[in-house]
Amino acid sequence: MSDPQLSDPQSPSPGPNSGPNSGPNPFAPEPQPRQGLFARVMSLLFKPSETFDRISEEQDSVPAVFTGFVVPLAAIGPVCRIIGASLVGLGPWGAGVRVPWVWSILAAVIEYVLNLGVVFLLGFAVFTLAPRFGGRRDVLGAFKLAAYVLTPVYLAGLFNLVPAIGFLVWLGLYGVYLIYAGLPWLMKNQAKDSPLYTAAVTVCALFMLVIIGAVAGRLTTLGTVHGRASEGAPAGLPTAHAVASSASAAATAAAIADARALVAVMPPLFNGAARADTTTQSNDGLTMAEATYSVGGGSIHLKVSDAETAAKLAAATAAAPGGDETVETAGNRVTRQAFDATEKTGHYTIVLDGRISVEADGLRVDPALLKALASQVSLEKIEGLGK
Repeated sequence: MSDPQLSDPQSPSPGPNSGPNSGPNPFAPEPQPRQGLFARVMSLLFKPSETFDRISEEQDSVPAVFTGFVVPLAAIGPVCRIIGASLVGLGPWGAGVRVPWVWSILAAVIEYVLNLGVVFLLGFAVFTLAPRFGGRRDVLGAFKLAAYVLTPVYLAGLFNLVPAIGFLVWLGLYGVYLIYAGLPWLMKNQAKDSPLYTAAVTVCALFMLVIIGAVAGRLTTLGTVHGRASEGAPAGLPTAHAVASSASAAATAAAIADARALVAVMPPLFNGAARADTTTQSNDGLTMAEATYSVGGGSIHLKVSDAETAAKLAAATAAAPGGDETVETAGNRVTRQAFDATEKTGHYTIVLDGRISVEADGLRVDPALLKALASQVSLEKIEGLGK
């Protein structure tokens, strides 16, 4: 890339009467019409150097660039996240969990606000780093660079429409090249300093974007786990159809264990994490005990239920998500499990006789830990407690 300070391909040759007080330059090209939003996006993607040359000559302002370019484009990812998480659904091609609308909207609103804020933070970083790499401190130039180099990141948010291909958001890394292409034009640094300047700005941008993704992802996964719990439908508990198909789904009522006794069958310690937030519930022929284990950077919600009949257990739960869920039956025992590797959420549930269940519902944990925790609870012991 040539240095725009040394040779601007669009700079006219000085006229015979050029000078500080000579008035308009008759040799100057006529100003080009301002590009629309779509045209500006396309030119940034396919003609970045020429576009940044043009941007450097535009008489813009921070509010104009912010409202005309950043505000509409920054909404792409959050809006697509709402549709993908709550309408399409997480998991392979929408066949998995659907996040409650309130959670996906909350995540999208926070993500949108952070998207808007990151432009100012990145612009400040570009402005602050300029002298270290031979650039000039130009507030407008730094802001315009921050706004325009995030274009691929904004567009990559379209992949949130289908969470199964959400990993393609990394195509937004094309923005690194836009940083390299735009720095000499907007911050007037020498071309030889652009690689290191680009690397420094990229590190700042990635740090900010990773935080945004983590916050939005955390809210989405919390919605997956706690949203269903608030509706009385925790993930992984058996559906009425699954219970009815169980060999032991008898209509006669069986004695059930006391809720406090169910707590006793839960491991007090698992993988170094102590059992916490223990709660119990008993009503209408159904007892339940719940606890949480904080494992590494995630958590596992363990729930043990004992019902008089299979119908009572089914009535207390909603349909579990399908798609990537697998169901295995061995005698009077049914095992259900599902895991979303992208969001790192899932469940592992064991059902005995259609009325006793142990469910491990995980958030940002290894799926093997869900199975390991659920397997430490003895269903046979629970059955014996009710006799």
